[in-house]
Amino acid sequence: MRFTMSSIPGAQVIDPTPHEGDRGRFIGAWCTREFAGHGLNSSMGFSVRKGTHRGMHFQVPPDCFPTR
Repeated sequence: MRFTMSSIPGAQVIDPTPHEGDRGRFIGAWCTREFAGHGLNSSMGFSVRKGTHRGMHFQVPPDCFPTR
């Protein structure tokens, strides 16, 4: 994955890096260890209903998600 700082202070753009071969390609959606190495927590959500909108949330430590 490629992590790039954005113009928004503290926000990063994360681009997955595909691994390609004769049989196709593989893209890791996220890697907890790699995210942690960039000071990020990794989590993923799923919405059951089509059209569900989600927002970004921000918390200042120590109220952030616990590190595992």
